[in-house]
Amino acid sequence: MVRARRTTTSGAEIYSYETPMWAVRILGVVALTVSILCTFSFSYLLRHDAGQDLPLKLMMLAMAIGFGIAGGKPRNWQPWVYFYADSAGLHFPTDCPPKSTTKWLAVPWKNVGEIAEAQLYSQNRSTGVSLALMISSDEIDRFFRNEKLAQSILGGGSSSGPYFTVGYKNSFKDTEEAVRALNSMKEQYS
Repeated sequence: MVRARRTTTSGAEIYSYETPMWAVRILGVVALTVSILCTFSFSYLLRHDAGQDLPLKLMMLAMAIGFGIAGGKPRNWQPWVYFYADSAGLHFPTDCPPKSTTKWLAVPWKNVGEIAEAQLYSQNRSTGVSLALMISSDEIDRFFRNEKLAQSILGGGSSSGPYFTVGYKNSFKDTEEAVRALNSMKEQYS
């Protein structure tokens, strides 16, 4: 199923909340397939339509290029790691999917509040993993600026006491299983 728990060479346990590789491959193949179909459609319209439907031709060309770039970009063929947990705490990237220049925010377990299944306002009110983090406003601005903006616009509660709450929805992960695994690690390493 999903590559949720794994161990490092030192035997330490890691929980990675990420898009699984099989889903990344499917999305990449779909993007490349759409690009190829749009290229054929553009070519057909170019040969068989004398000057008609210019907007349609331009749309097909734009879609062929856009999906081709998206499907052909090597970074898009890597798992999208939203965060991971280990014995030290939770780790959040500045970029998703992570790249070579990605910086990681390490939040020790003592600064992690409630980990729960919650209804997420910024994700069409779907259920996801909610994490309460005790982090500075600079860290919020650097690592969670999109969540902060969404919460201010949608009126979601972004903080509870000293905690800033973030939510994650991953269609390929079982939310209940993720919450259980993270709470288990928090209990074990706190």
